[in-house]
Amino acid sequence: MDYHEYLLKVAGNQYFVKTLNNVNDRIFHHGMKIFKRDMSRMQKSIDDHKEINKHLENQEFLEARKAMAQHIENGKKLYLLR
Repeated sequence: MDYHEYLLKVAGNQYFVKTLNNVNDRIFHHGMKIFKRDMSRMQKSIDDHKEINKHLENQEFLEARKAMAQHIENGKKLYLLR
């Protein structure tokens, strides 16, 4: 979760930093349950983060935004399928 908090801080989004801190434990606990059942889901999440990082490093901010949105959507779907 440090990764997500760092990105929010860099973006200057203190509201979401506080929100993330409030739900961190629940997100982590449920995420680990999902990943333990299917390790390919964890690999997909890691790949998503790598793609986001690549776009940020290349200053491709629109592409990074799209990749983040897709990552969030993927996370929602995984969470709902648990």
